[in-house]
Amino acid sequence: MKIKYITPFLLFSVLSGCANPLPVNDEVMLLDAAFVFDYLENEENEKLASLLFNGGYYSFPNEIKIDKTLVAGDQLSITFNGDYSVTCQEIYPSKCLVEGEIKSYTLIETRIRSMHIDHVTIKDIADEFQKSFKLDNKYVILDREGRYTTLDSYEGHDLWLSENKRKMTDFNACLEGSPIYIAGLYAYDPR
Repeated sequence: MKIKYITPFLLFSVLSGCANPLPVNDEVMLLDAAFVFDYLENEENEKLASLLFNGGYYSFPNEIKIDKTLVAGDQLSITFNGDYSVTCQEIYPSKCLVEGEIKSYTLIETRIRSMHIDHVTIKDIADEFQKSFKLDNKYVILDREGRYTTLDSYEGHDLWLSENKRKMTDFNACLEGSPIYIAGLYAYDPR
């Protein structure tokens, strides 16, 4: 596998710990879905969040079609026949070209938790909430277009939390008493 690092956003590893390990004889690329904020705007000049893999746009030699709804914390696992290479342009967000023969790919869905709070809003418990979870960011995604607000401004009573699958695996967070790593906060059920 050849990787040309032109951007610090590329991180590749193989699942370990509590999840099922991937075959070691194949060349596997594992990409994490996460939000990028303040990049896109809609017609009303509102900033929008974008859900990207490893902070960038990826182009592949074969078409990769994901038929399921992508959620922050999901992972795209791509198995190649032989070596592959990745070249990224150093822009924000990065644009990456992947070369190699794709054998197979799969979307590994993350776990989504939901919570409902009576009598107060989420913003009223934001400080306590942030102490209970390890958050990748402190924004709540409000709709499918990507509008968002800060956690301490969110007036809702319901919240959906998508786990950061990589961190849950890498830090053995499936063990009882371990912290829960959250990749995304949603005002609606993202699946």
